[in-house]
Amino acid sequence: MAKWADFIISAVRYDSSGTHIKALKVHVDDGRAHMPRGSIWTFEDVAREILNGHTFITTVRDPNEEGEYAPGAFVHLTLRTHQDKSRKDNLTNLPQF
Repeated sequence: MAKWADFIISAVRYDSSGTHIKALKVHVDDGRAHMPRGSIWTFEDVAREILNGHTFITTVRDPNEEGEYAPGAFVHLTLRTHQDKSRKDNLTNLPQF
């Protein structure tokens, strides 16, 4: 398999409320034909590596291939406020400095 990114994410774990990612199963993309053994990273670990310029992509098993993985979507960081009834505290409405 050709190298897709620096790292591949194959699974996620959410917090108890099911709304925020707590941990991810991450594999180093070595460009070989097999899925390398993964390790568990925190959300903060992945965010730090993205900010340091490393690329991440998701993967899913390809139903047309016998258990092979297919590339998914590239992973990016987004800073946003939680959607609630008030718009006055959204990032876009805060004073600029």
